[in-house]
Amino acid sequence: MNIGLSTVIMLLFAVFLEIYILIAVGASLGGLLTIFLVVFTSVFGYLLIKYQTGNTLANVQQSLMRGEPPKLSIVEAGVVMFGGVLLMIPGFITDVMGIVTLIPPFRKMMANRILGQMMQKMNSAIASAQMNENFDQDPDSMTEVKNDPNDASSSDSHTIEGEYKRED
Repeated sequence: MNIGLSTVIMLLFAVFLEIYILIAVGASLGGLLTIFLVVFTSVFGYLLIKYQTGNTLANVQQSLMRGEPPKLSIVEAGVVMFGGVLLMIPGFITDVMGIVTLIPPFRKMMANRILGQMMQKMNSAIASAQMNENFDQDPDSMTEVKNDPNDASSSDSHTIEGEYKRED
């Protein structure tokens, strides 16, 4: 099954599940209270994002003043902002997921996992760049082409020797 197709199917399932739960809560609590809860969580999500943007800058400055890289505080702020966006989306499943991002142990766990994945990808990219640093690839044969400094035909630039004559 195609990854894009499975993603679309999961999103459609999530939307239908959200609608089903909204209808069930509306039938249980009443339509007015359900609408109030949806609007309240959306406003709460908006205020959370607004507060977090200012708070993130302060945390980054404090980390830099202590001489620490602010990577964890930035990732945690991103998790909280993502939670705010989830709270702004109408529905109770997304609200629960958004509230989970506000619980400090879960937020730290998510931030550490995201940071770990980012560091792993960066380290792999750095290792790949360092490995390819000492040789050039010939695109036709995909074999290593060593640069011999004594060989005139081997150079780092792709200059073609020739003569130029301008004819007007």
